[in-house]
Amino acid sequence: MFNDRKIDLILKTVLEIKMSTVSAQQALADLTAAVAAEQQADTAAVAAIQALQAQIASLTAGTVLTPAAIEALVSASNTATAALTAAIPAAATPSAAVKPA
Repeated sequence: MFNDRKIDLILKTVLEIKMSTVSAQQALADLTAAVAAEQQADTAAVAAIQALQAQIASLTAGTVLTPAAIEALVSASNTATAALTAAIPAAATPSAAVKPA
């Protein structure tokens, strides 16, 4: 009923299915990691924007805008930008996104 050629063909097909499943599992793991990194970057961006919003609100709440106050805001903005840039590694950018197999 089964000869060696048929058995070899069946084994080859089973191996191809198994490799395809492993590849799909790895792609899912890579995608899950990319989504987690994106969520961390989004959280960092929201925090930075909220901090700047609070600083701007405090500066405009009856406070006279002095050069020192403006420089402090610029410095805070630069610090927040640096933190945001550090929170978004190059691997998490859309151009480096996981490519389908």
